[in-house]
Amino acid sequence: GAYNPYDVAHELKWEALRVQRMQHKLRYRGQILSIFRRQKGLCALCGQAVSKETGWHDHHVIRRVDGGSDTLRNRTLLHPNCHALAHSRQKDTPLRFSGL
Repeated sequence: GAYNPYDVAHELKWEALRVQRMQHKLRYRGQILSIFRRQKGLCALCGQAVSKETGWHDHHVIRRVDGGSDTLRNRTLLHPNCHALAHSRQKDTPLRFSGL
């Protein structure tokens, strides 16, 4: 039948899924914190502060579709607007990122 997280028969599966999601979320937060520290809290494109208020995007410098990896060395934090700019210009003129 259909999966029901409130069904006792599915309780162990639900718990395993919840733990897996939490571990992924915590690992991702740790990665973002590492990138943030490496960049000294600054956007790698404009050099201005990245904060909860400004928001940020996790950008792959070399796109995964182009063979880039998901490692921390290939990722950088950008403001949402800077991220849009990076993708709009990426085809014509690659931008230079700092903090890498």
